[in-house]
Amino acid sequence: MRDLLGLSWSRPEQRLHRVIGRAIGLGTRLVPWRHRYRPRARAGWDRESGRIRSGAPIVHTPARNLPPLDRRGSPVRYSPEEVARHSR
Repeated sequence: MRDLLGLSWSRPEQRLHRVIGRAIGLGTRLVPWRHRYRPRARAGWDRESGRIRSGAPIVHTPARNLPPLDRRGSPVRYSPEEVARHSR
């Protein structure tokens, strides 16, 4: 891909890329598996495993993760009404 884009890629850059990639991979192993997922995905795992009851309310994204105010009505953006209403 770099050749197609005309970008250079030296051996030291390649080695640095590999070292950083391995460090990220090792660091990820230190993070508990539940915290590797977003809140809604985590709630799904919890619901499926029985950690929370199956009829529990759906977890929505925190208001800090919502798109900017001018883009919240767009159908391509996730913006639940009750969360969006409280964060305005």
